[in-house]
Amino acid sequence: MADYVEELLKRNREASLAWHEVAGYEFQIRTPNQFEALRTVNRYSEGGVGVENVIDAIEYCAKYVNDWRGVRECDLVEGGTDAEVKFDPRLLDAMLSNNIPAGDGIVGVVFDLIAKRQEAADNEKKH
Repeated sequence: MADYVEELLKRNREASLAWHEVAGYEFQIRTPNQFEALRTVNRYSEGGVGVENVIDAIEYCAKYVNDWRGVRECDLVEGGTDAEVKFDPRLLDAMLSNNIPAGDGIVGVVFDLIAKRQEAADNEKKH
């Protein structure tokens, strides 16, 4: 039974993953579930566009990134090689702290995914 539950949870999570091009990289980003979407919208709909709010939004939305493609060592370390680097959330945090356009792009993708989820839910209510 536990294996069956784990398999269903895995399939549910994988169904919400998609690749998105952001700032010259590809990020696999998970669509927030309905609870997460409500929390995210509630958290940032009133916040305006101040610098602290942008930084907080980048840090918050980074949790939806599951993988990346095209990130090289030289993107993370000055003088690094052109070798691609395996994804790690800690490296993502380090990268985003020095690459605001990538972070801002991830926030944009997450909010677009939330809007599409809400639009789909609204359309389902109409039918």
